[in-house]
Amino acid sequence: MAHIKLLQHFSIYCRDLEPMHDFYVNTLGLPELPRLEFPFPGYWLETGAGHHIHLSKLRDGHVTKSISENEDTYMDHHFGLLTDNLQGMKERLRERGIPFHDEPYGYPQIFFRDPENNLIEIASAEMFEKK
Repeated sequence: MAHIKLLQHFSIYCRDLEPMHDFYVNTLGLPELPRLEFPFPGYWLETGAGHHIHLSKLRDGHVTKSISENEDTYMDHHFGLLTDNLQGMKERLRERGIPFHDEPYGYPQIFFRDPENNLIEIASAEMFEKK
């Protein structure tokens, strides 16, 4: 039987690709990867060994509204990233004027939105270390 080895990537469709690229590269600090030739613009970004985020330019009319009914909270569909320096990430977000929910459940994690309103969680790696 075949088994899934890992989550290799997920794609985020972008109405305005360049601000999304700037956010993920310059705010979150993700390195850009070489991208295969596709008939639409986009970027591949590394989120750890063998893991990627793919940003893809949305065609007009492809997606017309968010799936979310919870646009203003941290209780929404999201993806999570780990960091070994949560305080440094908080400082970087503050410097760029990006608001975030700070440890809403009492754990070392933050929630915030990218330029196209996708919810992101960044947690301290210590949350997942075995004790």
